[in-house]
Amino acid sequence: MNNKHIEVGMDGEDVVCECLLDDNFIILARNVRFKCGELDFVAYKQGTVHFIEVKTASVKRETSVLSIKPEENLNFRKIIRLKRAIQLYMMQNKLSEDKTAWQFDLYTVVIHETTSNAIVCAYHDVIL
Repeated sequence: MNNKHIEVGMDGEDVVCECLLDDNFIILARNVRFKCGELDFVAYKQGTVHFIEVKTASVKRETSVLSIKPEENLNFRKIIRLKRAIQLYMMQNKLSEDKTAWQFDLYTVVIHETTSNAIVCAYHDVIL
């Protein structure tokens, strides 16, 4: 990954962090890394633990904003890694899958390079 790609991803995570806080989520952890993968956010709201993946893309022209779909970068291999990371996080934090309400959420962010405006879409309770 090049530096621009990493920077765009971090910008998208910052935007989502603001959205989560505005929506009364409690952020339990950010960028939790395991050998198998990374969890962008672990958050809590109304009795449910949310494992949140953020996919970000940047565009140069306003007309191309609607044609960009960052969610298409959530491929099969990434899903397998996320599942394993969620399991490891739950084990490390002694959270039982049977007794703990949890879900996987996907947030997509499209950032306009010139204006820095962002469009955020949230997909809640995605089945992995």
